[in-house]
Amino acid sequence: MDVCRTLIQVLKSYIKPPSTPQEWIVDPTDFERRWQFLHCIGAMDGKHVEIECPPNSVSDFINYKGFFSIVLLALVDANCNFPFVYIGCQGSIFDGGIFKHTKFHTLLNSKQLELPPVTSLQNSNFLAPYVVVADNAFALHENIMTPYSISPTRYNKGYSIIAKA
Repeated sequence: MDVCRTLIQVLKSYIKPPSTPQEWIVDPTDFERRWQFLHCIGAMDGKHVEIECPPNSVSDFINYKGFFSIVLLALVDANCNFPFVYIGCQGSIFDGGIFKHTKFHTLLNSKQLELPPVTSLQNSNFLAPYVVVADNAFALHENIMTPYSISPTRYNKGYSIIAKA
């Protein structure tokens, strides 16, 4: 715990989200240039960090992969910087559940992140918000883009993705 506290103290000035729309807009330009993705301000995911079983917590830290872990949840910008990190939640909790209890989620939902306003995409009249890309463990949100949830394997097994009238 001493090492964790020291790391937090030393690194906290380096790990912080931008605080103005102008600061956020630097990353979307980088995402566009480096990754050909418009209006993206970051990519978010969780990573299970394997640990020894903590005393008196037999199942809280066992993840879906079957080992004991804590979760590192992070937002990464186009240049592999970490403007947001949340570490230490039990491995049994999924990424989206952890995200709902973070300051980043609170600020995003209360529109206090100071994201750039909705603007038109390059060379078009289509208006789009700035987004974080994430996997389907996260809930779809105006500023969180997740993959389409119908998998090709489900479709190939005969399930219809077209609603019947």
